[in-house]
Amino acid sequence: MVFRIEVLIRCAVAYLVLPPLIFLAGWVRVEVALPCIVLSVISFVLFMRQAPCADGDVSLPEHGLDGREVQLSAGTLVFLVAALLGWCVLCGQGGFVCQKGDWCARNALFRDLLTHEWPVMYPQVNGALCYYIGHWLPAAVVGKSVLHVSDSVELAWRIGNVALVLWTFIGVLIVLSLLAVMWKSSSFHEVLSLVMVVLFFGGLDVVGYLISQGLAVASGGDFSWAGMTHLDNRWARGFEFSSNTTQLSWVFNQCVPGWLATCAVLASRDLRIIGIILAPLVVCAPFPLIGIGLLVVIVSLPIVRNLKWRFIKEVSSPVNMLGAVGMAFVPMAYLSSNARRGANRDE
Repeated sequence: MVFRIEVLIRCAVAYLVLPPLIFLAGWVRVEVALPCIVLSVISFVLFMRQAPCADGDVSLPEHGLDGREVQLSAGTLVFLVAALLGWCVLCGQGGFVCQKGDWCARNALFRDLLTHEWPVMYPQVNGALCYYIGHWLPAAVVGKSVLHVSDSVELAWRIGNVALVLWTFIGVLIVLSLLAVMWKSSSFHEVLSLVMVVLFFGGLDVVGYLISQGLAVASGGDFSWAGMTHLDNRWARGFEFSSNTTQLSWVFNQCVPGWLATCAVLASRDLRIIGIILAPLVVCAPFPLIGIGLLVVIVSLPIVRNLKWRFIKEVSSPVNMLGAVGMAFVPMAYLSSNARRGANRDE
């Protein structure tokens, strides 16, 4: 099977765009949602009609990915699918294995998305569900459809969780496929190496933990093995470099869209389409959006210095402008209501 960089970038953007569209359709008043959906769809159509990784004046450095492709054998593709699906399941997706502590809140959120009318309201506390819910929405649509047909919450919950596993898996598969093309990994051993690097990549917090415990023992304290049960023990007093497996186990709802957006930016490198890549992250992964956006700004500074005012004209493309207006502004207002409510509560 042949994997082409242009096709994979389009798949990544389609994956990212779907949750904001569902959010607009299910959570926003029709007079606001309809114009935003139309603008988002126009932006997506314009994006699909142009070359997603064409070099230009406002392209990030390291060009040359246009037209790149890799061909995977059937056996290699089966291994890739099985490894990534197993990774998702072992990290807690679907509830087939023991889940991390954060899943208590995430399962409750997903269940409310299945069983409550949208937008989810909590009259008993005079509030509403306000969270970056994007990653759950496609699976929630499946679960709510099952609930509507069967009137069984248990069946809707089970089918919804299967849909969530598959949605997460599809995102991770696109990420690995993009990396395989960018790194020209086509043989089984190259794909195996890529999978191993992605699954086990992370900081060396275990080394810092051992050092800190050694210092504790040297000071007359006892060595604690409890911290060794966590891949990324916070030995640095609140700081950690979370491994990819830790992220998928604890914050899958943000890491998968963040990985996808990062790979799409690296693969396309075209700032004229970056808006449709980053705008969906507002409702899916706002924290990765801050990091990716900051890095893009830093890397773009030499381009701004060379083009000056023409840079603004180039990046103010219809794809960027329509995508930002359609998919970013309303979710930003939605998330900001959570901060305002918290401020009022403090008063």
